[in-house]
Amino acid sequence: MIGLLPVVAGLVVLLLMQPAVCPINQVSATALATPTSAPTLAPLVDAPKLAPQCLVGSAVPGDLLVRSYPGAEFAELGTLVAELTALGLTDDGWVTVNYGERRGWLRAENLRFSGVCAALPRVRNPLIPVAAPDAEVFALQVDRDGDGSFRNTISTPEGDALDILWVVIINLYTQPPNNLREFTLTLDCDGAQPDAVRWGWAYETPTLTCGDALTLPFTLDNPQQPFSITYAPNSPQSYINYVLRVSPGAEG
Repeated sequence: MIGLLPVVAGLVVLLLMQPAVCPINQVSATALATPTSAPTLAPLVDAPKLAPQCLVGSAVPGDLLVRSYPGAEFAELGTLVAELTALGLTDDGWVTVNYGERRGWLRAENLRFSGVCAALPRVRNPLIPVAAPDAEVFALQVDRDGDGSFRNTISTPEGDALDILWVVIINLYTQPPNNLREFTLTLDCDGAQPDAVRWGWAYETPTLTCGDALTLPFTLDNPQQPFSITYAPNSPQSYINYVLRVSPGAEG
């Protein structure tokens, strides 16, 4: 941490010359936040090379519709009238099957499984996007008596899964009361699997989740703090639009 002090001091000068939100490359994201290691899930695939010996049939009364994509709003390919070969299972509970010469999709909770299904491949949900790579580190300037917000996207297991955001409070003064301000940070999320997101102070493994708030003091001697927005280890396929809001004063 001592080794970062010259970099941080230089960052303050740079920030005062930049727009309110800007990418910063002087600080390595991996040096600030490295999620706790854990066993990884099997890799996502579009479809297995060999179809598993796993069959699915309807477990609910009435017609069970086979969809062209994993969503109730998509076109119907037909109904499940006999057992079909399952090709894989998405992290959000869709089973993809061979349906004639097409790939069909069914909800797992509506199915009964038979055969060799324990090793059913983990397949990609084609409707969940991948976050494009961007700058490793960003900065958000907030006036001592103002507020601000930062928006971005992350995804896993493919794409950009980690953002580092420096929150910098400007126009603090040498004399009280303008040498200190409290700000509340809140992370709002929208997208696939928001429960997998973790955020918090970047020098520690983040434990806060979407919707959580954190209140911190910022002083003239310590006007900036880095925060990481990432995923818990071993997270399911996810794509998240998030907004980190910075508001003056303690929450409530």
